[in-house]
Amino acid sequence: MSQHTPGPYRAAKQDYQWYVQSQHVRHPNGSGNWADVATVSYVNGCGEPEARLFAAAPDLLEALQSILDMCNEDSHARDYASRQTEIRGTAIVALRKARGEQT
Repeated sequence: MSQHTPGPYRAAKQDYQWYVQSQHVRHPNGSGNWADVATVSYVNGCGEPEARLFAAAPDLLEALQSILDMCNEDSHARDYASRQTEIRGTAIVALRKARGEQT
């Protein structure tokens, strides 16, 4: 799998542009620097939904990978009910972020 800029990601508006930013530099005090990884044009009020979707991409990737991993697991290796609950939570968080319902 190819590597992408590590997250977390966020969508941020500055002037007439939306930016997808990654908090990839961590300081000893726990804060970080946000760096642009993508720019989304803000034309006729559009741009925010696309920026939110881009910002949720790492979370969506993690949710899909979890689903695939569960499908590939031996049915006796894990308790599927608890695994499904875990994956459902991951998917809900990713979808809410993509929809702009959670920051």
